[in-house]
This record gives sequence, structure tokens and C-alpha cells, in this order.
Amino acid sequence: KCRCPVTTVGIEGTPTNMQATHVEETPEGLRFHIHTTSFAIPLYGEHQLGNVLLTIATAEKLGMTLGEIARRLTTFQPQPHTFALREEHGLTILDDTHNASPESLRAAIEWARHQPYTPKILITPGIIEQGRAAARLHFLCGSIAKGVFDEAYVSNKKFAQYFAEGFSKPVPYHLPPTTYHLAPGSLLVCVGRVPPHTIERLVPKI
Repeated sequence: KCRCPVTTVGIEGTPTNMQATHVEETPEGLRFHIHTTSFAIPLYGEHQLGNVLLTIATAEKLGMTLGEIARRLTTFQPQPHTFALREEHGLTILDDTHNASPESLRAAIEWARHQPYTPKILITPGIIEQGRAAARLHFLCGSIAKGVFDEAYVSNKKFAQYFAEGFSKPVPYHLPPTTYHLAPGSLLVCVGRVPPHTIERLVPKI
């Protein structure tokens, strides 16, 4: 019904104008093809793919070729603390602490599911402003996280209780009172407003 040209985007198998095929989540970021052009973007989480494709479609409409767009995207840098990956003293940290939503928490859990690190630790304050849906939301996230994370900390006491019911094991709402360093090779996933000093307490010391 739009009175202007419309370009739709999606992954392989969807009835869209622009499709991403051969999608891969690699340690270096997202990999995929559009037609015969390959894209390698240092951006993590397949849930980001929709925004990436909309960006590519817009740039193409503005006159750039797919090859030019692919080259420019190799140097893309996400905003700090928005699903950003870094390593500190052998500890891999997924930092998504700018904000949190039900979708971003689930995306972080699913991303961690396919990562080779061990152990895997989740820290989050939970998702606020969910009203009556809070109990079910955190129970479901706990259920999804079960079998993915070895430990989880949810800093809101009530949310921690809901999460623990789905996680099927205790979920503390605070870190141990003493300094607790994770071993090199661990994965620390931080979603929501996790203070930097909390993350620092878990970084291995050399």
C-alpha cells in the first residue's frame, strides 16, 4: 500500500527482495552472502542481521555497489556496551550493558549457546518494567539459559527467584563477598546495567 518503492530484506528462504545466504556466526563476527558478494562484519549475534540488511539495502539505493558496501562494513564498530565482544587477560566478555530488553537477553543466551568457551557465566539485573509479565519472562529466560550457562547471577532478588525456577539451580542475586576471578578461557555474558566494577571483580589477574 506504500506510494513509494519498497525493498524487503530477510534470510535465505524468505520471500524478500534482498536475502542473506550462507549465514555464519564466527569468532570474528557475522558472515553471509548477498548474491555473489560475501560480507564479513565484526558484529555479533544473528539477531543483528535484520539491521545489517536494512543498512545494506539503503546504501545500495543511495548508489553504492554491494562490493563497496561489503568493504566498508569490514571496519564497522558497534557502539560501546552494545553486544560488544572483548578479551581481558584470557577472559572473553560479551558486554551488552548499555541497556536490556527481553529480546536482547534471549539473544545473548542463544549466542552463548554456540560458543566454545568454558565455563560460561551470566550476569544481569534482569529486565525491568515488565509488570505482570516479569515472573513468566524471567522463568522463560532461565529455562533457555539452562544447559548454556554454568552459573548465573541476577542482581534483582525477585527476578533471581523467577529465573532460578527456570534455570533449575540456585541463582544468587549478588556475587560472593570476596573477590572472585574467573579462569582464563571463561565466557562472561553481561546484559543490562551491570556496573563496570562488578565486571572488574571477575577479570583474572596476571
